[in-house]
Amino acid sequence: MKMCPFCQKEVEDNAFKCKFCGGWFSNDAESNQKTLDREESAKKILREKKDKVGEPLGERTECFSVSTQKMVVMSLLTFGVYDVYWFYRNWRTIKIQEDKKISPFWRAVFCVIFCYTLFKRIINSAVEKGYKGAHSPGELALLYIAFVIVASRAPSPYDMIGIFSFIPIIYMNNAIRFRNVAIDLQHQERQPLTRGEILFVILGLVLWGLNILGILYPEAAA
Repeated sequence: MKMCPFCQKEVEDNAFKCKFCGGWFSNDAESNQKTLDREESAKKILREKKDKVGEPLGERTECFSVSTQKMVVMSLLTFGVYDVYWFYRNWRTIKIQEDKKISPFWRAVFCVIFCYTLFKRIINSAVEKGYKGAHSPGELALLYIAFVIVASRAPSPYDMIGIFSFIPIIYMNNAIRFRNVAIDLQHQERQPLTRGEILFVILGLVLWGLNILGILYPEAAA
């Protein structure tokens, strides 16, 4: 029997490869050391990669948030379309951070289905940083779903109540901002409008115009 130079376990004298750690043997001690160094280097790279993309949400990566004023204005101007964009940005953060095979686009499109999962992740990660929110993710998810149902099912003009779907998102936004500041004291909210946000505003204004026309001229809309 001989000792494996890599894991220090006993193997057969005529073995060319360690059955425990997988290291290849060589008669040259220097060659064995080089092999060991290469394996250690590879393991280090894998550990660094895991630290970068495999850590749980709530460690170092900042989630997407905007000021409360901007969230309210953008949600109202875009007729709630900006809410979907907010969901998309935060699901994309989770995908990048956790290296998960998820589709941020579809999770944003079907945000009613996935809102509780996202809200729970956000609240839990904020609580780890000391956040003390008054509402549970389940309560906020139910409130958001209720607004969406009213917007899509209630007769006009009661469906307009659905435009307040930003209310539960504001609570989530506050949790994200608390967490982001806990991670980076220099954190600043995103204020300037991006090209995508400008397009959302234009689309929202068109929807607002069509909705107002439908209220003023119900016969034409019918």
